[in-house]
Amino acid sequence: MSLLDTKQLESAIIQWLENTRAIFGSGQRVVALDGKSLRGVAWKVSEEQLHILNAWDASNNKFVGQLTVESKTNEITAAPKILSMMDLEETVITVDALMTQKEVAKTIISKGGDYVMALKGNQGTLFEDVKLYFSESEYGMSCARSVEKNRGQVEIRTCTKTNNTSWLTQEDDWEKLSGLFRIDSEIIKEGKTSRESRYYITSLCVDASELLRIARQHWAIENQLHRTLDVHFKEDGCQVHDRRAAANLSIMRKLALSLLKQIDPKKTLISKLKKAAYSADFRRKCLLGIF
Repeated sequence: MSLLDTKQLESAIIQWLENTRAIFGSGQRVVALDGKSLRGVAWKVSEEQLHILNAWDASNNKFVGQLTVESKTNEITAAPKILSMMDLEETVITVDALMTQKEVAKTIISKGGDYVMALKGNQGTLFEDVKLYFSESEYGMSCARSVEKNRGQVEIRTCTKTNNTSWLTQEDDWEKLSGLFRIDSEIIKEGKTSRESRYYITSLCVDASELLRIARQHWAIENQLHRTLDVHFKEDGCQVHDRRAAANLSIMRKLALSLLKQIDPKKTLISKLKKAAYSADFRRKCLLGIF
């Protein structure tokens, strides 16, 4: 694995996956971008962990691509590169506040996609202006709410959305900016209640209920990809110190995860992993993509 050029492999995998989508078609999709560090790579070698920017199709539970970066802050420059390799027609890209950058938005729109971007303090006056706007008035805004019960807690999410962006002095800086929205989360657990508000910008012209769904899907990259890689594939425990080999193995894990999620979706991932280890017929089914 250390002999394979990681950049070439990453580019080839993205091209192959996008060509497959073009041939078989998968309709609209929500693709989340987020980074993950491989903690085991730096063990007893250096203090610098290997960091990888991942793209995950949250709508279909599929790996879309990755780019190896030197550090988490390099996600900002890596995001336009990985997006430029993809066909973003019928695609909504979701990113966290770190990658909420004008160049990222411009790349997404130029490739035919749409974006949903989180806002935080790193955006300076934009974040403060949007936060103040929602605190002063909700007149003419659309609203949607969802209630989710899971693991002994109840989470109530409320999305408030406005199409009025003309008052923003930064409106022209963000390609095809069409709306702003806020999601208020209220979590009730063991008699205690916690509240949090998150703010977003988007190029989509959809209602609040659709934005609430898309924003929720962004977290699939943490729950369905990053957590699964660590829990079931033991990625952080892998101590392959060669950075090129480690990055290439990470691609293989994600391809395997995508295939296993498509095959027998009702069965648990751990049962399919065990079956792949014991059954040559099942391994053949996985490798040939017989769903």
